[in-house]
Amino acid sequence: MKPAPCVISAAEHAGWAHFVCVAAPGNVPAVIARRRVRLIGEGLPTMPYHHDSIGMREDDANALIARVRRSIAACTSRALQGMASDLAPKHAVVALAIREPPFAEAPRNRCRRVAVVSAAMRRGRNVVSAGPVPRGA
Repeated sequence: MKPAPCVISAAEHAGWAHFVCVAAPGNVPAVIARRRVRLIGEGLPTMPYHHDSIGMREDDANALIARVRRSIAACTSRALQGMASDLAPKHAVVALAIREPPFAEAPRNRCRRVAVVSAAMRRGRNVVSAGPVPRGA
């Protein structure tokens, strides 16, 4: 029997995500699975730009940020593959829905992060932990 198509939606948070999978048996959309998954390896900070890199030498801060980025990529890949495997053979994942990221690409170092967040805030974007820019600011 051919597996039924389904879509995974991912809503990311600080170090974790909520996955919801929807299929349409009999052309009626239904949630067929949901789970909370960890997106960062044990012992790594969830917000290295904001907290852990403050007071560090720039090269040490950038190395920490690189480790966190690699961990996020590996953990996210494992979590998505795990969910797809758990849904098989009854369902086949055909799409992934994610929120539009606030940046075209995540900044790769601490100095660039400050510049990108500052620019986004000037445009009135609510970025990461920064609140919205008040009108007239």
